[in-house]
Amino acid sequence: MTHGSLTGSRLSREALEYATVLASKANVLGSFSCRGKISPEELEVLEKSPEHKAWAEIAVSARTHPDESDLEDARSFARWIMTLAAQH
Repeated sequence: MTHGSLTGSRLSREALEYATVLASKANVLGSFSCRGKISPEELEVLEKSPEHKAWAEIAVSARTHPDESDLEDARSFARWIMTLAAQH
């Protein structure tokens, strides 16, 4: 998953947990999370919502993501998942 939150933050963990619940009937081997750019339009909507204002302020700093480091982490994760899948 990509998100505008800080990686490992409460918001990103909650979103990943929710996605896991939605995929509960699937055989989930692992999960991957990294920051991702939020569109200016989405940020504008979020900034108008008091409950999302703080998150929107954090999301602005995600504008350069995913970056090369994120992509390398994704490649490593994919290799790990391929290894796990071959064992099943």
